[in-house]
Amino acid sequence: MLGPGPAWCWLTPAGMTAAGHNWPARPPSLSRLAHVRAVLAARLWLEATPAMQAAGAHWRCERSVRAALPPPKVGTGGHVADAEITWPSVEAAGRHAGQTWAVEVELTPKPAARTPCPASWPWSRWPCCAARRR
Repeated sequence: MLGPGPAWCWLTPAGMTAAGHNWPARPPSLSRLAHVRAVLAARLWLEATPAMQAAGAHWRCERSVRAALPPPKVGTGGHVADAEITWPSVEAAGRHAGQTWAVEVELTPKPAARTPCPASWPWSRWPCCAARRR
């Protein structure tokens, strides 16, 4: 236990393989745990919304987003969103039908100049959905 709250588990290499992922199965660094937890909280909150459930919108994690991109040129590795949400083109998705949202979770407020925006990312198809801890 590292602190108060529910216990965490982390996949072993065998667990990662069983889950069908090729990503390394190493524990996150302690400095990243708060961010990983905040992204998970944002995912759980968003996936519990009636709109996302009714439409069957899909959350894709940063690792999966990164894996789908072409390899960056040396020294040009840009920012990758914490996740993306893809809304299917169905009536239940309403005004979000066919959209893909970038999800960026920030632990601390940042000035606009330091906040990544879709135009500065390697892709620019996303309106931004930022979950901020206040």
